[in-house]
Amino acid sequence: MPTSKQRVFVPLIAILLFTLGGILVGYIGGHLLAIRLTNEQLVRYADHVLGTTDAASNEAATILVKIDSLPFPHCSAQEINYLRSLIFASHYLKDSGHMLFNKIECSSMLGKLQTPLPVEAPNFSSAAGTHIFKTLPGFATAGMSSVGAQLGDAYVVFSPWLFYNSESARMLYTVTLRDRDAKRSGYLIGEQSGLPLSLLVRNQGGMVDGTMYATRCSLHFPTCITTFSPATNPLAAKRLTELIDSAVAGLFGLAFGFLWSIYYRRNRSLDHQLRRAIENDDFRMVYQPIVDVRNGRIIGAESLIRWNDEEGLPVSPDVLITLAEDRGFICQITRLVVRHVFRDLDDTLRRLPNFRVSINVSAADRSILNSFL
Repeated sequence: MPTSKQRVFVPLIAILLFTLGGILVGYIGGHLLAIRLTNEQLVRYADHVLGTTDAASNEAATILVKIDSLPFPHCSAQEINYLRSLIFASHYLKDSGHMLFNKIECSSMLGKLQTPLPVEAPNFSSAAGTHIFKTLPGFATAGMSSVGAQLGDAYVVFSPWLFYNSESARMLYTVTLRDRDAKRSGYLIGEQSGLPLSLLVRNQGGMVDGTMYATRCSLHFPTCITTFSPATNPLAAKRLTELIDSAVAGLFGLAFGFLWSIYYRRNRSLDHQLRRAIENDDFRMVYQPIVDVRNGRIIGAESLIRWNDEEGLPVSPDVLITLAEDRGFICQITRLVVRHVFRDLDDTLRRLPNFRVSINVSAADRSILNSFL
């Protein structure tokens, strides 16, 4: 390829490759950053939901004990008014009352029922006698489950908005009740994650089958919270981050490619090639015979230096000498020429003492020639 084209296309290709490489690195970096940020957000949300669950469970346990030990007549107006005052002051509960043999007899919301309201058997029961219901009839709001807890004949209903968090729009959660016997553990409320139960009952996190998750379990209650999100969600949610990272990295790649192209152009310039040629002695000599016109005999020779650049193209002697003089290399070249002459014509000069070799020198070369004399 001609030198001029190579010096144009190589930098352009380098700039393009560095730019594309920067974009690719930025995209991958943005992708990994999106996943890391999503993991951190899942953990924060899991901690938030777990904190809320612990607070709600603690409040429910306190109120259940109070209800179970009230001095008022069973389901009397005084007791119902007191139940209402408890729920009014509550942060996490929606209702409270009395339940006997899986039938609600009275509550702060329903009052005293003439016909007790039957409920299904509890979904979970603890060794301490606390029963958990995934949902209680008559308390669901907008299709949302209302989890209930029973101790003795007292029960409470948790607010269905207990875990609402506007910052978690792209994340889901599930609440799992954990028992020492794993076979008794299971889903309580929230969205079904599809994750194995073993991942929902101990503190851990990661990605399984395209689902990112984080599980946090309570130290005080048999509940574990798992927040999760499909792996495609963080990519969509953090798309702007990826695009910005790709653009910034692409600009860095472009700048680096541009700087490299400047270095390449400078490094491939003739003066830099000449410097390397002098260091490596990449010159060759040709000898123009000097003939005695009277008898046609060769009586000497003129030494002429020749050089091909690093692309193998010949450089004109005029260009070479002018460049060497301008860059201050002429003395070094003259030394090389003299050495070449002595090496190439050593035998000839010894056999023919009258044989003369002409060397073209500049004014700056006189001291060099004196050193060889």
